[in-house]
Amino acid sequence: MPERAGKSASVKCTGSAIAVLAEPMSDTGDHQTYQITDPTRQILDRTAAVVVYENGVETTEKYTLERLNGKVIFATANAGRGQITIDCAYLPATTVAYAHEFTLQKGCDILQVSKFGDEYKRKLGGQKFASGTLSHWDVEDPYFSLALAANKIVVIEFKSHPDDKPERVYAMFESNELKAAVAGMQDAVVSFISNDKVLAITD
Repeated sequence: MPERAGKSASVKCTGSAIAVLAEPMSDTGDHQTYQITDPTRQILDRTAAVVVYENGVETTEKYTLERLNGKVIFATANAGRGQITIDCAYLPATTVAYAHEFTLQKGCDILQVSKFGDEYKRKLGGQKFASGTLSHWDVEDPYFSLALAANKIVVIEFKSHPDDKPERVYAMFESNELKAAVAGMQDAVVSFISNDKVLAITD
């Protein structure tokens, strides 16, 4: 993979949910996975009700809903399936103003499952999570302070390059730190921890 300049990266955070009806979806090519066509509406609220339609009639097919990328994955492939639409509530994402640095760490709890008599430790992968920090110059922006005070769950979207697929995480803010030095700009550093699913770049 070629080297990449840090300036190519971007980060977005979501606002309040907006309800939409009969939002068009597109077949991703496997005749089983359908994604909301409008890329600005592909992040769904994690708790809002969803109804999926085929040709305007509520589907009776079994499906899995991927809320972080606006996908409906049916149990079976069907090349003859009709037009798929969805009633849902999406979260509009906006570029974080004056963001200049972020870290994103993905991890997994490692659980010990050793038993009496084992000579070596035995471990098992547990729950997955993500955490990180976000630094921005706009220290007067109340978005992070308000979300922190309200224990609000938001979606943070990261891209290393404009052509990449996004990495997204449902997150809660842990802290909002203000930094100031006489010889430099005031800086705000926000830390976050995931709450619910983390969307990998390959999803």
